Amino acid sequence: MKKDISVIVVAAGKSKRFQARIRKPYFLLKDKPLLRYCLDVFRSIPAVKEIVIAINPKDIKRTEKIIREIKNCSILIKTVIGGARRSDSVFNVLCSVDNKTEIVLVHDAARPFVNRNDVIKLIKKVRKTGAAILATPVTDTIKRVGRQNEIKETITPRDSLWAAQTPQGFSKDILLRAYRLIGQSGNYTDDAQLVEKLSIPVSIVPGSEGNIKITTKADISHGVHGL
Repeated sequence: MKKDISVIVVAAGKSKRFQARIRKPYFLLKDKPLLRYCLDVFRSIPAVKEIVIAINPKDIKRTEKIIREIKNCSILIKTVIGGARRSDSVFNVLCSVDNKTEIVLVHDAARPFVNRNDVIKLIKKVRKTGAAILATPVTDTIKRVGRQNEIKETITPRDSLWAAQTPQGFSKDILLRAYRLIGQSGNYTDDAQLVEKLSIPVSIVPGSEGNIKITTKADISHGVHGL
């Protein structure tokens, strides 16, 4: 299998809501930093040629230590200083990926419990369509509220709603075009939103419920059962 995939791991956030002395990616779970969990998943996939981590400049030494501790690693793992916004961080890394990369996966370090089989399914879909994301169907009733938290409407039908996850995968050319044309015009919370603005269809690949986003320490207990 050819190695044509670069993985961008976004770990440059401030982790304000996590309320710990250390940012989320470096919080220890079973003696392993949360960041290490997703790194181990991605480096186990044969088509991945490199992992590039967008980091906070204060975390250079912490990240370098994590990389050094990975044994028998056959792919390149490196760091790039992230920007003020998530979109800035992704673009900084995107400009530094290998020139021969054909597919880019973008993953939030705050999702340490990503499933390897889901990533492989995502890659297969991206090879066919050029743009796809992991997501899960929304099962809760969703309310849109006003400034005073009063309900304005109930979003229906629910069966057309999906909750986006990461990784999100794209042809490198598509993602670069999206960031160069649109990415610097606002603070986008995911990469699919940029690609959608180019009128390029983005496919959904059903993900796992365990691929949760860690926002507070309480979230860790919700995902740890899958380890």
